[in-house]
Amino acid sequence: MFIFRYRFILPVAVLAACIGCKESLTDDTAVKDVSGTVSGTNGTVAPPVDYQRVYDQITAALDSMTADADTTAKRSIVAMAWDSIAGGFYCPGRATGSATLPAAARKEAALRAAQLVARRWALLFREWRAGNFHTDDTSIKGEVSYDAVVLETYSGDTAHLLVQVPLGSIMIQ
Repeated sequence: MFIFRYRFILPVAVLAACIGCKESLTDDTAVKDVSGTVSGTNGTVAPPVDYQRVYDQITAALDSMTADADTTAKRSIVAMAWDSIAGGFYCPGRATGSATLPAAARKEAALRAAQLVARRWALLFREWRAGNFHTDDTSIKGEVSYDAVVLETYSGDTAHLLVQVPLGSIMIQ
């Protein structure tokens, strides 16, 4: 009879303990958001990437590159755009939707055009990383099989994207 009573008390105690643990996890001080972080090889957690800052740095460097034959500028741009943890490039894309399109389609057209611009930069960054500094960058041909948009902003009809492109998805023809 003594064992029979305690058989029902033990599951109730375990259930109460589980409910107490769940309530402590919902407390703001107990849960830390680590989204966007990557665990390093030594067990530390890297801070999240500030995609807006990366976009601003790369586009400023690309805009200030005056001579196409400036290999030093190209090397520094590739170093800025390279993500060693993911093994790929951060590629900026900026495009404006055509004014002849309806307003609803203009944003989508700008987004698609900006993504194509980012993919073109991925092709160039891969070539530049390999040391192939073309004097005429319009002659490059290739394909990007995968990319991920990590930043998407708009200013008027202009779409600004930062696209992460893994090195293995960039195929030069």
